[in-house]
Amino acid sequence: MPMKQLKTETENELKVERILHAKRYALTLDKNLCTGCGICKIICPREAIEIKTVSKIAGQKTKPPMISVDEQKCHYCGVCNSMCPFGALKVQVDGEHVIPVLKTESFPQLIREIEVDTKKCKLDCVECEKLVL
Repeated sequence: MPMKQLKTETENELKVERILHAKRYALTLDKNLCTGCGICKIICPREAIEIKTVSKIAGQKTKPPMISVDEQKCHYCGVCNSMCPFGALKVQVDGEHVIPVLKTESFPQLIREIEVDTKKCKLDCVECEKLVL
């Protein structure tokens, strides 16, 4: 049983925490990076993440859906941190950025950047250029 569970929210950040005797877990959502794509909701093994739609106000720019995290369900496994394509979610254990499922090798680490050795490419090849979004 946790000593304390906290949920704090500001305009730019949502943070849920579980404070135990020996450890402190935190999951932080950077609202400025989040697009509301929903990947975290789909991938969460504990169904701790929900998508909240934001009502459109006439004359204002449409805002993306926002993420809500249930601090009772979240186990700070880091799957959402690992899968978020925008880096909007971050798991910390005792203040250190850690992704437990990667540390225990129970989830694959995704490659975020790929480098191409252009010296091995043919001069007239444009296949890589076609793949760039």
